[in-house]
Amino acid sequence: MNNLLALNPSFLSRNNFSKGWRIILRMFWILGIFSLVSLLTLLIVQINSEAAERYSAGAYEKKLGEISRENNNLEISSLQSNSLDGILAQIQNLNFEKTEKVTYIRVLGGQVVSKKIEVDKK
Repeated sequence: MNNLLALNPSFLSRNNFSKGWRIILRMFWILGIFSLVSLLTLLIVQINSEAAERYSAGAYEKKLGEISRENNNLEISSLQSNSLDGILAQIQNLNFEKTEKVTYIRVLGGQVVSKKIEVDKK
């Protein structure tokens, strides 16, 4: 009734593995470590590119805000210069003199004045 099955622990020792299995096991570990290093490097590169894109997007948004404010200022100054007050202010800066009396030239009938121009032919 006492049936007992015991494995000899020396069955799993390194001495019982054949040389082929040892080479396969080493290649497995080397390939695994190489894959792990490669994937970590790829992860770092992707995180770096993502951070660079977000930084440039933030810079573009900031530049867009500056251009929008400048556009609003230009619209306001354009409206001010085209308004009647703006035109009157520009006219006053031209130093025109106020006229007291206006006289017009009267043309009699169908008279036309012409001037003869002489062209030198050489």
